[in-house]
Amino acid sequence: MDFILGTVKVLIGTFVLFTVARITYGTIGQRSGWAWVTLVCALAIANMVIHRLLGSTINPPFFTAVWFGIVLSGLTSKESPTVAPWYKRAIYAVVLGTVMGWASYAEVSSV
Repeated sequence: MDFILGTVKVLIGTFVLFTVARITYGTIGQRSGWAWVTLVCALAIANMVIHRLLGSTINPPFFTAVWFGIVLSGLTSKESPTVAPWYKRAIYAVVLGTVMGWASYAEVSSV
């Protein structure tokens, strides 16, 4: 049952992240690519923090971030070479946001 719940969390999380990134690219990304890349990084951090608050292990948010990066790579338009760098930067932002979000899973213990 934990596997099914984890899979549902990954699929829903990836869908939500993709939908927000896709919709905001049309509004924010067209005006300022860096603002959109920053938003994508914030989404990746939020992915980790929200899963932490839901009591998930590290696996669901990690796989959600991987799928989110894969989906973003599929958005790259082949017709416009000027659009591609923003998606590439957004994928790097997902990696950076995921690493930063991992800090929410860190536990400090005193010896």
